[in-house]
Amino acid sequence: MSSLAACNVQSLHATSLFAVSILARLFAYLLAGASVFAITAKLNTGLHTLSAGINGGGRAANQFKPYANFRKEGSSGSSLENLKLSEIRSDRLLDSGVSGLITGGTLRGFTGGIRSISPGAVSDVSEWAERLLQAIGIKPLSDAVYLASLKKQRTIHSKRIAELEDEIKQEIIVGAFKVGPNVKNLNPVKESSPFPSRSWKMRILQAKPVFIL
Repeated sequence: MSSLAACNVQSLHATSLFAVSILARLFAYLLAGASVFAITAKLNTGLHTLSAGINGGGRAANQFKPYANFRKEGSSGSSLENLKLSEIRSDRLLDSGVSGLITGGTLRGFTGGIRSISPGAVSDVSEWAERLLQAIGIKPLSDAVYLASLKKQRTIHSKRIAELEDEIKQEIIVGAFKVGPNVKNLNPVKESSPFPSRSWKMRILQAKPVFIL
């Protein structure tokens, strides 16, 4: 009987510690939900985030310690080295499931109202990821919006290319107008040259020699 009573006391103690740990997690998640609500509503973002982080971390550290010690003492006889990968992956699934349901419902209740608590417990995580990204200034773009942005950039670049082409054409026309009147000066034999058009060397060679007696 004494052993049965001891087992009952141990079971009751474990249940109470489990309940305390769940309540502590709920309190921490409530603080986190308040922080997320403050971020999305832009209500003193930095102060709410810092206070929620400090309070949630302190509460979790204080309340999880007895439960963790009890679990460690209860499982001191068994070694984790003998466990399989599937057993390790399935460890504490109940805790994780309950915590996830409470977290999702609480956060959804803060942002969407009381009616959205039950759908928030099983909703997709991507919505919350998008909300967190929007809170820090990163907004996701749909395909239609991204395509419209690309078309706008293409229009701007096409207009700039047309302007540059017009500028190049004008520069070519102005350059040709400046060079045009001076094209005749590029002739190697100028009209104002002191030598006649016929080479003077040829005239000297064709001239007859004159002898002076």
